[in-house]
Amino acid sequence: MRRLMTAFAVLLFGMFGLSAQMAGAAPKDYSATALNIIPSGQYGAISLPPGSATQAEMYDGLTPLFNNVKDSDLTKYFKSEKLGVSNAGPGTVEPVPYPGVTITRDSYNVPHVKSTTYDG
Repeated sequence: MRRLMTAFAVLLFGMFGLSAQMAGAAPKDYSATALNIIPSGQYGAISLPPGSATQAEMYDGLTPLFNNVKDSDLTKYFKSEKLGVSNAGPGTVEPVPYPGVTITRDSYNVPHVKSTTYDG
């Protein structure tokens, strides 16, 4: 089920990026602040790669704060969800067996999908 949800999210983000590219402009991020966190388990494997608990450890920092969370704590314990890899770079490009499709994973291993064509 997680893999299905992940595949759907990648497809959705890919379609959003594609529609912006097809319009002839880079996607514009209208958010002043966009933050998120994904708990461990996004890898879907028993043997987890190094760094797989990074986001869970960030989130765990909020627990002792309980209801004393300040605005400055948010960017410390959540990661940016702004569009593009530049906010969580450097990115690593993944090989894709389809021309015109690029998948770049940010430093949190989140995929950013771009395509030059509708089919991609």
